[in-house]
Amino acid sequence: VWSWCILLALSANVEAFAPSFADFLKQSLGEWRGGKYSWSTDPSDEERGFLAVAGVGNPQPWFITPPEPSGVTVEEVMRSCGGAIQGVREDRSDGGELYLNRADEGFVFFEDGSYVHAPPSLAAGADASLPLWGSVGGGEDDGDEAEDGGLPARTLGLTVCLAHGDGSRRRLLLAVVGGELLGCDVCVEGRSGGPEGGARAGEQLLEGRLRVVADAAAWAGGAREEVTQASAPKQDSPWLVSRARWGRRAAAVDGGSALLPPPAGASTFLPGGCWVVVAPADGASESLSQAFTLSVGSLPLPGDSADGDDADQSFAGELKELSMTYGAGGTLESVCLRRVYPE
Repeated sequence: VWSWCILLALSANVEAFAPSFADFLKQSLGEWRGGKYSWSTDPSDEERGFLAVAGVGNPQPWFITPPEPSGVTVEEVMRSCGGAIQGVREDRSDGGELYLNRADEGFVFFEDGSYVHAPPSLAAGADASLPLWGSVGGGEDDGDEAEDGGLPARTLGLTVCLAHGDGSRRRLLLAVVGGELLGCDVCVEGRSGGPEGGARAGEQLLEGRLRVVADAAAWAGGAREEVTQASAPKQDSPWLVSRARWGRRAAAVDGGSALLPPPAGASTFLPGGCWVVVAPADGASESLSQAFTLSVGSLPLPGDSADGDDADQSFAGELKELSMTYGAGGTLESVCLRRVYPE
């Protein structure tokens, strides 16, 4: 299982303070521009204008919409009574809006501008009685059998943002049903007024360069790996950044070591240098209500920067990966941010 949270738990873990919201704001506020597309595994989407692609490193073909321009303005939101900043609002060019309140459970942010907005528990809502892991199909009512005779499965929707040091970021809105990634909206953006390489990342998509990275090795001179983990707060405490238990670790990575998850059935590789892994957590059984880990990662591709030839460039940026582990009871147990960069 591709779970760096597990590695953190097994290695020396140093207690740490919660991330600074002020530092998160510095890396998030402003205008972001780039390209976006929607990804799906449903063949019927081809009739709705999706493009069929023989996915590199993926076990099955997939379908995406033609990339189009995207934009989002991130602004701070003050408390109604004045004073402290309560959160941020993402106003998107397509009319959508996302309000990220730092007092909301399941909103976990990091000082580099990365974040995840996920439900702290799957044991609530209309499909709470459904298993975490099961058949994708199913009837209209809870408990109806799926077409293949299995049980219908619960749906997990979440937003993940991975921010990179080159001024780019990847925002993904994911739909996971029955332990499988069924759909995903991907935005690759650069910050207006930021490094030119960040803006270039989104331009690659708009130019029709739907490049997928399914294999990458650590830099020849070695790399450094840093992992920051938030573990669930004490029982009955809300899942807040300020209440979570935080730890960090760092380790050297040998040159030539594999950086990406293996191209197995649980891994999905997406244009823009992104990947998603949904797999049983270590030690979980194959039952329909097992614990699982969902990991979302990105690695700037060769040629994303504004200068240089693709053939002459290595992966000169940094790898980022966010992993969320849910227990068998549907409770979010930990959130890990992994960063790997050249020494």
